[in-house]
Amino acid sequence: MLRITASKSVDAAVNYFRDALSKGDYYLEGQEVAGCWGGKGAAMLGLDGPVTKDAFLNLLHNRLPDDSDKLTPRNPPNRRPGYDFTFDVPKSVSLLHTIAGDDRIEAAMKRAVATTMLQIEQDMHTRVRKDGAFHDRQTGNMIWADFTHYTSRPAPSDDKLLEGLPDPQLHMHVYAINATYDEVEERWKAGEFSRIKQDGPYHQAVFHTELAGELQRIGYDITPTKDAFEVKGFERALLGKFSRRTQEIEAKARELGITDAKAKAELNARIRKVKDKNIPLSTLRKVWKANLTPKEANLIQSAMSKAHLQDGREATNDSRAAKEAIEYALSHELERYSEVPERRLLATALAQSIGSAKVEAVKDACANRQGMLRAEIGGRTHVTTQAVLEEETKLFDLVKDGRGSVRPLTRDKYEFQNPLFTDPAKDTREQQDAVRLVMESQDWAVGVVGRAGTGKTTLLQEVADGLKRENMPLVLCAPTAEASRGVLRQEGFQQAETVKKLLTDEDLQKRLRGSVLWVDEAGMVGNQDLLQLLRLAKGNGAKRVVLAGDARQNRSVPRGDAFRLLEENGLKVARLDQVRRQKNPLLKQAVEAISKGEVGKGFHTLDQMGAIHEAAEPQDRHRDLARDYVKASQGRRPGACLVISPTHAEGERVTAAIREELADQGILKGREHTYIRHVPTGWTDAEKTNPISYEPGMVVQFQRHAKSFKAGERLNIRKVLPNKGWVIAQRSDLAPVLLPLKHADRFTVYRPQEVKLRENDTIRITQNAYLNGGKTQLTSGARHQVKGFTIDGDIRLQGGKVLPRSFAHFTHGHCITADAAQAKTVDHVFVAIGSESTAAADMRRMYVAVSRARHGAHIYTDDREELLQAAMRDQPRRSATEIARLAEKQQRGRQASFELVRRSVAERFMDGLRRQKQRRFVRDRGLERIMEMER
Repeated sequence: MLRITASKSVDAAVNYFRDALSKGDYYLEGQEVAGCWGGKGAAMLGLDGPVTKDAFLNLLHNRLPDDSDKLTPRNPPNRRPGYDFTFDVPKSVSLLHTIAGDDRIEAAMKRAVATTMLQIEQDMHTRVRKDGAFHDRQTGNMIWADFTHYTSRPAPSDDKLLEGLPDPQLHMHVYAINATYDEVEERWKAGEFSRIKQDGPYHQAVFHTELAGELQRIGYDITPTKDAFEVKGFERALLGKFSRRTQEIEAKARELGITDAKAKAELNARIRKVKDKNIPLSTLRKVWKANLTPKEANLIQSAMSKAHLQDGREATNDSRAAKEAIEYALSHELERYSEVPERRLLATALAQSIGSAKVEAVKDACANRQGMLRAEIGGRTHVTTQAVLEEETKLFDLVKDGRGSVRPLTRDKYEFQNPLFTDPAKDTREQQDAVRLVMESQDWAVGVVGRAGTGKTTLLQEVADGLKRENMPLVLCAPTAEASRGVLRQEGFQQAETVKKLLTDEDLQKRLRGSVLWVDEAGMVGNQDLLQLLRLAKGNGAKRVVLAGDARQNRSVPRGDAFRLLEENGLKVARLDQVRRQKNPLLKQAVEAISKGEVGKGFHTLDQMGAIHEAAEPQDRHRDLARDYVKASQGRRPGACLVISPTHAEGERVTAAIREELADQGILKGREHTYIRHVPTGWTDAEKTNPISYEPGMVVQFQRHAKSFKAGERLNIRKVLPNKGWVIAQRSDLAPVLLPLKHADRFTVYRPQEVKLRENDTIRITQNAYLNGGKTQLTSGARHQVKGFTIDGDIRLQGGKVLPRSFAHFTHGHCITADAAQAKTVDHVFVAIGSESTAAADMRRMYVAVSRARHGAHIYTDDREELLQAAMRDQPRRSATEIARLAEKQQRGRQASFELVRRSVAERFMDGLRRQKQRRFVRDRGLERIMEMER
């Protein structure tokens, strides 16, 4: 593992490394040892060999090593003195080094770290702000000091022998000083570390690959794992016995609802216990060995003995494995994005090929892969494939070919059915223009782009009435079950279905003939689905396709912002900008501002109306939200109030607070009943093909038929054999069966999780289902109130539906994510966004969350400034078309540059020839004159 952490102050860095810098730690029995200076920058300063305390402290204080002058010109109060690059080896490697005493491992780790740091050093940049410039310049030099640690922090233990003692954990801290030498400006300046941190997963994958290769060279066999690798033969129970610190952090993270890796790293620092560094390593080794069973001790010793016999062999470097890893990475990364930074692609490929191919082999496989398109964006290479580009091109062609190709849907000028559109007192010009575009256009495909709450449903009802008058059927679909079977059906469109249903149901597809296909929430439909949908509509004789939605709201999960792309590439659209949903004038102003990207202005308005509630402690924040939500819900219709959080983790904590408040109010009744629910892993199809992804206890359910498996069938994962490529599952009749990984697109993988329910709880369905032989339909996203429980443990819902105890596809329905909230309209919305969730917050989710409400929005946070910064983010999701255009433009630029250089060289060459000719002429004339004079 590699963690990159910025030091917040000089004191923090000094305190952390103080003991390693003391003379007493330069002995073999110490748990921490200061190492050597590294980096080209260190050599430029004359730093070589062991790290010395005075030089290190001077650099931390932005002074030259000898304290003779400042290092960099600027020394602001909030200056970061440096960055800690922490390299951890896998637990099995630590056990072999620390318990078995294989000192070759420490040397192997240091070689892997050195190779990785050289790669990182090449990426070092500095900011250029001189004379109005605003860019970064590559410097390629760094200053660092390394520190080797042999133990983890102490962690709780059930074993009194281990209580208060650390576990074996070999790792290195490479502390990089925040300075780099700019050769252009000829001075030391602060380093620009953001690029390096951004590429952290890539550098981690390089380290893991290099370490695996080094261990293979000294004789160890490698077994890849989901996170990295372990030495072959080490069982999970043994590794877990000496991973108490990791278990402590994970348990605390679960308790606090933290899932973000950065937040976990900060949690690690907050609950860090002080090491007792006076205990010699030899004493700790005796304690650790005493905690081993004879079998475990023999396993460790045998692994080392076998490795010694194989010492000196070559690391595995299979070019075929490298190529397969690149294909896996492309499949994984391009399932949800149309393009990807090349380093992210390489990070995925390196993790997939660990122990099978070297870093350079994987890089070569990527560079030589046919059909790749590359473009430079902000100093980073982004890639896509010709196949993804062709997918987008086919979308454009379908729309382009349909321009001016059909007759209007009405023979005469359209006459409005709804009196609202003919009332001169009502400003409905935007909606009228949209209806006329749909009914009178001669384009086969048109669009309606409407912000949240601009009256798209009223417009749709008008179009439906107009089509009815023309005896023309309307086929309605939306990307989610909640939007189609939930919202649209509630609005009176009883035949509305999901996009997936329309794509797979042949009987439903027959209804397209002679109809108008209306795709609602089109901004959430990916490229592949929309391309297939347009082809179906064309092939089945649909008279028109209408794409309606807002590309500024939540995007599709599959790759591609198809609606935005079509809008930017010729799709004729009508725009609805006038917000009508919000009845509160200030809330309306805030929503309008955020919808235009003016987040700061929108936040100021929300703050002005008292909508932002700040509380430092999570329990206080969530308790306040729960109290306000329950109070606002009383006396209102069910569903009038909605609670939203960007992450499921914080949502669970909010749910706990709401249920506690409901219980205190006497609304939740009776005892708790415990059920097992299935939580989707969210894996890509590529991840589902990889045996390493699976763990015993997981559940698989088929969504579509596969050979020997029926849609709806469930399997329990019992055993995983990655070396054979097997995932062994168990059927309901307990018969073992191999999971068909090649049909990964036909099943979903879940993790079982307990959920507790009481009478009057609210649950939300998480997967479409039919019960009672198909008589009872359950819609994903729909919320239901629990009215009681049967003797057998089935769940009775309001309205008479009964959920079987084994159903499993539900969760508490008190809080949902912003992605699930799109298409909903409520009176009041309550939004929970703590620091642990800001990584998942952005402009789109904030826009969706706040715009759901008619009358009031209430936002609960622990840091309004951090929340504002998060809400201002809008990460671009580029298309393959954009990458291809950039690549072509950059290629033309390179060709133009080459042509300029060629011409310059040619001109210099010709100029040289001319001068040479002149010199000859002068020389020849001179000779002639001399000869004449001699005569």
